[in-house]
Amino acid sequence: MALWSALLPLVLSLLSLVRLWSAWRAPDFGFWRKLRHSLALLVFLAAAWGLWFWNVLPWKL
Repeated sequence: MALWSALLPLVLSLLSLVRLWSAWRAPDFGFWRKLRHSLALLVFLAAAWGLWFWNVLPWKL
C-alpha cells in the first residue's frame, strides 16, 4: 500500500504541469494566482524527487 501512495505526488505533478501552461496563459488570472500555481508545482516536484531519492518508489526513473 505504501508504494501505491507514492504515485499520488507523481500524478499531481503531471496534472499541475499540464494545468500550469493554461494558468499562465489565462488573461483573467492575476500574477499572484499564477505564482501560486507555479509554487504548488514546485512543491509536488520536490515531493516526487524526495520519494525517488529515499527509494520509496518501487522503480528507478
